[in-house]
Amino acid sequence: MTLTIILTSYDRPPFVVRAVESMLAQTNPNWRLIIQDDGSGMGTVGKLRRYAHADHRITLHEHVVTNRREVTRYAVLINEALAWVESEFVGYMCDNVEYKPEMVDSVLAYFAANPDAGAGYIYHERDWYATSGKRLGRASDIDHWDYTPPVVRDIHEPMGMLDHSQVFHRLPIAARWDEDMAAVKCGDGLFFQKLVLERGAIRPIRPGKVLSVEHLFS
Repeated sequence: MTLTIILTSYDRPPFVVRAVESMLAQTNPNWRLIIQDDGSGMGTVGKLRRYAHADHRITLHEHVVTNRREVTRYAVLINEALAWVESEFVGYMCDNVEYKPEMVDSVLAYFAANPDAGAGYIYHERDWYATSGKRLGRASDIDHWDYTPPVVRDIHEPMGMLDHSQVFHRLPIAARWDEDMAAVKCGDGLFFQKLVLERGAIRPIRPGKVLSVEHLFS
């Protein structure tokens, strides 16, 4: 069993280094990392190239989404990478997120113990949300879950909200991320709705255990 993580990156070198290092620190080595970098400067790209060169599990794709004003960039990058995933399980990572060392082990153990489970989520560290006044799963005051009323009952997150770096699912799936710019503020929720309808309820992978941290950035 192998877990592939799709990491979307754009010019946050201090954060993306922590993201990649958190994958290298995993206690379970059965992972792959696909880095989708959208035209970062050499301060970021140089670091990512060194990681990809040093570890065969890391693949770096350098390109630029040319119609940036017309599409949701991270969705374009994720959809492209989904076509390359060869493992049975996949997750999505932002370049300001890092995982705890036992994340891969926990995710793979969850799916092994629950062969009928199509998706699951891990708990996020919420400290900076409390200090910043922001809520997890929100963008520009638009709640992802305003867009998913038919399936909220099948998403077992106590706060009713999730970030896409918390969710993992089996492949293959027909669902794809919405690339239309109109979906930029609710893309996670729209994808989760598709995921639930196709793969079933999203349940906690390791209840009560924080396995990811998202860093505040300006």
